[in-house]
Amino acid sequence: MIKINHTRLFSHALRTSLLFVAGFLLYEILYNLEKKWNKANPENKTYNSHKRKLYKLILLFIIDLIILYGLVIFFKIHV
Repeated sequence: MIKINHTRLFSHALRTSLLFVAGFLLYEILYNLEKKWNKANPENKTYNSHKRKLYKLILLFIIDLIILYGLVIFFKIHV
């Protein structure tokens, strides 16, 4: 019979759900900041679109790492 590590399974599911929620919140925050930026500087509307996409990717990656390490420390799972 296969032994299932429920704590590990739960921690991976929790990490994935927190990552999605954090991603959506980050997207909303950055979207609102981008709208404010475009209102303040209409001439720079499309100037830094690649930089903004890179910043979103990096911030999401950092949030993922924080969630992963937090769950590893909380559940004492050592991979």
